[in-house]
Amino acid sequence: MMREIGGFFELELERGKELYTEAIRLNSARNCLRYLIRKRNIKKIQIPAYTCPVVWEVLEDEGCEVIYYEIDENMLPCVELDKDVYVLYTNYFGVCFEQAQYISSKYKKVIIDNAQAFFENGKNAVDSFNSSRKFFGVPDGGYLSTNLPYDDELEYDHSYERAGHLLKRIDKSASEAYEVYRRNESIIDSEDIKLMSKLTQRILSSIDYENCKKTRISNFKYLHNCFKDINCFKIEDAHRPAMVYPLLIKSMYDDKKVRSELIEDNIYIARYWAGQKDRGYGDRLEKYLLPLPIDQRYSFEEMEYMVNKIKKLI
Repeated sequence: MMREIGGFFELELERGKELYTEAIRLNSARNCLRYLIRKRNIKKIQIPAYTCPVVWEVLEDEGCEVIYYEIDENMLPCVELDKDVYVLYTNYFGVCFEQAQYISSKYKKVIIDNAQAFFENGKNAVDSFNSSRKFFGVPDGGYLSTNLPYDDELEYDHSYERAGHLLKRIDKSASEAYEVYRRNESIIDSEDIKLMSKLTQRILSSIDYENCKKTRISNFKYLHNCFKDINCFKIEDAHRPAMVYPLLIKSMYDDKKVRSELIEDNIYIARYWAGQKDRGYGDRLEKYLLPLPIDQRYSFEEMEYMVNKIKKLI
């Protein structure tokens, strides 16, 4: 059937090309994992205790036996893992590419969680998935890199009713759009496996990915040069397009006070994985790590402003 001709205009977006044209496009990272569990018939899996609660919630919902392992300061397992059981490894903050490579080479049944490493997906010859929403202004979406066949019975997700926070942030502000964002996130939490919405796919086709990568790398390197002498988080490679700059302070500080004062200066620092199960190195990351924004929306001017504010507080 011929496409519609005439009528009112849609949202104007440049018609370009997605970054991952060979991946399976699904409606969220969690459903990429769910897809793998079902298609691989995974009944038992080893996962880091320090990881997003969504991961272990999905696995438990799917009836998997979950074995938790702790990580060390190198973000690697503290113990030898069972090579006959699936291993899920988290590419933490998008800066653990080498660790993901190591895990992929050591174990034969591996899944790499690249939800925080959008640009690293598909670089290992193993199953991996990412999250579009953590890197770009889209209402849903995740790419699954796998040799599994595409399930042509899946229906498309529809996300036009979940795009309000994206539009409201432009018209008003992030703080005024935050509750809409939270409502939309809760809706996505309850969605079963569907194909990525056509709206998200169209937005992702309009993005200048090379510019996004260059900006993230430049901002990351700038922050690393400013904080490398006090940052306790081991960063081996400062040239990757990470999600955030992970700043782990050597001395203890009042986490709530620092975050609240930064909010007063319109600097919003995320807190990841409240309620996660770790009681090892991850606990320190949970409490004392500041994941600083480095994304494509910001220039050196914003980075410098953020650095000066943080140095005064810590």
